[in-house]
Order: sequence, then structure tokens, then C-alpha cells
Amino acid sequence: MRSVRWLVAASAVLVLSGCVSEPNEEPATPPAPSGTPTPRKTPPGSRAESAAVLEQAVRRYVTAVYTADSDTAYTLSSQRCRDSVPRARFDSLLALEAEDLGPRSVLSFKLDELSGGSAVASYPIGAGGRDPQHVPWTWEDEGWRFDGCHTD
Repeated sequence: MRSVRWLVAASAVLVLSGCVSEPNEEPATPPAPSGTPTPRKTPPGSRAESAAVLEQAVRRYVTAVYTADSDTAYTLSSQRCRDSVPRARFDSLLALEAEDLGPRSVLSFKLDELSGGSAVASYPIGAGGRDPQHVPWTWEDEGWRFDGCHTD
């Protein structure tokens, strides 16, 4: 029974903490109808401003994950990640992760890469070997979204 719980918790870490096996692919988007503003594919502002907005999103996401706030964590996940895990499974994995580690917050933030609408960041949360490292994020729906879900 303990090994099953460990396996489920390990799966949650893969889904929620940023282990990925595929590069980020941006889907083709049809042009917006006339009169409708086209969403930005890249964050506005300078590199420093983009990094600051990303850090805020990372902090909100980590707080949401480790307090089992599934609505916020789901909203802060990319469409690709939302499409890869059914919502009920996402909610149960999130609850297990929050129960396993308890409330966590970002101890420090490091922007590893930033290129257009893609970013990679590392942010220890005091979870030892489970600290998120080199986690991909994508600019989507006018905000940074966690894109480190594992898809098979």
C-alpha cells in the first residue's frame, strides 16, 4: 500500500513539478476576427518586466499546488497541460502532492531562459530532490502558464 501511495505521489511530481519529455510546441492559431484584439504571443515589456511577471505566476502556482487550490493551479497551467490530464485526475494528484509536502512557497527564483513566449525557470521550495528545476513556462491567454507537464 505504501509503495502504491509513493508511486501516485511520484506521478504527481512528474505532472506538477516540471519533468518533461517533449519540447514546447506552439499550436497554429487562426487570425482573430476583425475588431477583436489579437492575443499577444509574447509577454509585453522588457526582459526584466517579463521575468517579474513570470516570477509572480510561479509563486502563485506553487502556492496553489501546495495548498491544493486546484482551480488556481489549473488556470495557471498551459492548455497543453490541461489537455494532457483530465481535470479530476489533476485535482486528485494535486491533493496528494499537497498532503505529501504540505504548504510550500518559492524560496528563490531563477530565470534560466527567456525567449519570446517561452521561459524556463528554477525555484526551490524546500523539498530537497523534488525542488522544481528548469521548468518550462509559456505565455498564453495574456499570462505565463506552467508548461512542465509530462505527456506520453
